[in-house]
Amino acid sequence: MKSIGDKAFYGCTGLTAITFPDGMSSLGVNAFDGCTKLATVGFGKSLTAVPAYAFNKCAALKTADLPASVTCIGDHAFNSCSSLTSVTFPDGLTEVAKVRLQWLLQAEKGNSACIGNDVGDYAFYGCSALTDVDCGSATVIPIRAFYGVKALKNLAMSDNVTEIGDYAFYNCNVLTDFGWPSKLERVGKECLLLLQNADGLRFY
Repeated sequence: MKSIGDKAFYGCTGLTAITFPDGMSSLGVNAFDGCTKLATVGFGKSLTAVPAYAFNKCAALKTADLPASVTCIGDHAFNSCSSLTSVTFPDGLTEVAKVRLQWLLQAEKGNSACIGNDVGDYAFYGCSALTDVDCGSATVIPIRAFYGVKALKNLAMSDNVTEIGDYAFYNCNVLTDFGWPSKLERVGKECLLLLQNADGLRFY
């Protein structure tokens, strides 16, 4: 099998696990939308994109360990995945869709994220339990990327980051210490507003 079409498993509320074969490269939009009991997904080794709404409302999904072949994550791909505990984005990721909505990813119970090359605006907006973020090779931390992530304690940014967008870490009020990349050119407005406990801002 090389592909799964649009809405192929839409609303299959009894589905609990699925594993993609290593040769499968194409996944349709809304493919597993509304699979509320889907807790485990094996993404294989060849998937190139996670399209729009692919895992929308998969409330039982716990992890999303994407293979290195993935280069794009579409709008709302993991929207309302409220049980996510970790999200691993590959370094080869070139596009995470920019969506001007608060509920792009509502991983309220998630606690870790590893980001690839680019992350969309509002990517982790309001993921209130997220505690650890490794920005990997990301070059831009976009607008409101971690807005309201009140539990965020540990932040790692590479030297490749050149811009931190407006409100990027707004109200991340337990973030205490992190380093500014040496290539940083722009810090957006109110990006650290209400950062109450910072005791050290280090410039690389």
